[in-house]
Amino acid sequence: MTNNWDDSDALHERIDCIKAKTPELELLFTDGDYGSEANDQKLAELQIEQVQASVRGRESAVDMVIAGNSGENYEVRFPCSPAKSGRRESE
Repeated sequence: MTNNWDDSDALHERIDCIKAKTPELELLFTDGDYGSEANDQKLAELQIEQVQASVRGRESAVDMVIAGNSGENYEVRFPCSPAKSGRRESE
């Protein structure tokens, strides 16, 4: 048996079912291989935020630094646009 089905396609086919079974779902943690533009759009329509554990695709052409700072937070730095993590207000 071989696995020749893209993970992002598998998620896309199941997003509606996942939301139907867990209507309170607002945050979905996935591996990087589950990300795609189609999934981003569908998840946004269903008001589900996807957090990918890694990045899918080619290596970035710009430097990226991920550093822990305090407690559960971390900071991702790109040459022109730093971003900091943190707890959402609803948590």
